[in-house]
Amino acid sequence: MVKNIYLNYLISFIFALIFVYVIPWVGLFGEEFHDIHNYLDRIVYLNDRGTEREYAGLLWFLSEPLWKEILIFIGYAFEDYREVIYALSFGITFVYVSFLIKRVHLLIAIIFLFNPMMVHLFMEQIRIAIAFCLVLIAYDLSEDEEKLRRSSILLL
Repeated sequence: MVKNIYLNYLISFIFALIFVYVIPWVGLFGEEFHDIHNYLDRIVYLNDRGTEREYAGLLWFLSEPLWKEILIFIGYAFEDYREVIYALSFGITFVYVSFLIKRVHLLIAIIFLFNPMMVHLFMEQIRIAIAFCLVLIAYDLSEDEEKLRRSSILLL
């Protein structure tokens, strides 16, 4: 457990940097993450004024309109979409590492973080990872952890 906030952030930064930018995940897995291609294709499609089906009511909520707006923003604001996706993965990894090493032994956190499911979460399943990062940040900042725990169960 790392209680010093500055050391926590330093370790989290270095770990996220190595995890996202140094480890050759494509070489280890033998192929690019599938969702990365999907994100890149959708950014290009939306940037070229492609249209998507419009939903209403509950289906609108389930169609993830905020994620669509994020992808549109990435298409307009940046030239290298892949680097933006990797930057999002970096931020996700940073938040998870910071949260974990504050609460569990560093070795246990590393074993958890190198679990193949976590690698896919951080590097490929970016939408759900961002959503859960928001829950982790809210939990971390909350003074009433029991109240937040109950409300996060409702979110899931």
